[in-house]
Amino acid sequence: MLKRNSSGFTLIELIVTIVIMGILIGIGVPSFQDMMNNSRASTHANNLVTAFNMARSEAVKRGQTIEVCSANAGGTACAGAGVGWGSGWLVWWDGKNDDAAGNCDASNTANSALAACEIIRAWSTGTGAPTTTTTVDSVSFGSRGEMASSSAEITLDLCSSPYQRTLTINPIGHIRSNRGSC
Repeated sequence: MLKRNSSGFTLIELIVTIVIMGILIGIGVPSFQDMMNNSRASTHANNLVTAFNMARSEAVKRGQTIEVCSANAGGTACAGAGVGWGSGWLVWWDGKNDDAAGNCDASNTANSALAACEIIRAWSTGTGAPTTTTTVDSVSFGSRGEMASSSAEITLDLCSSPYQRTLTINPIGHIRSNRGSC
């Protein structure tokens, strides 16, 4: 009798391999979700810190007050009180110095009354943004880099469960980011 050499996998070997891969994927996916939530919280916090630092440096550079505010859904104007920072935020300059953030609308180029303001940069958060809890909808920086909108520390809590980042801005304009849990 001639012996045939077989090459390849048997059905049993293939099934065992698939079962082992399934177990490894089942263990790995929850930790990947955790990693994604942690990354979302960090990215959101870093982007907010970037916006605050940009506003602060623009205020010093221009010698005028620059504001960071929570954006409306379109990202073209400040959202106003009680909306939160979930849709994004704007760094803008109020040339009229009336602190009326709703008066600055980047999408309305035909209205000359809006010409005395400039949206320097807009950020949108996209999907899956962490929830932000704070009573503040805007932060202004004066010409010396200090906070012009408040004489007390401002705190923003960003939560992408279970990961939290707390941003604290002190009256002289320094920004601190700390980790926590929601």
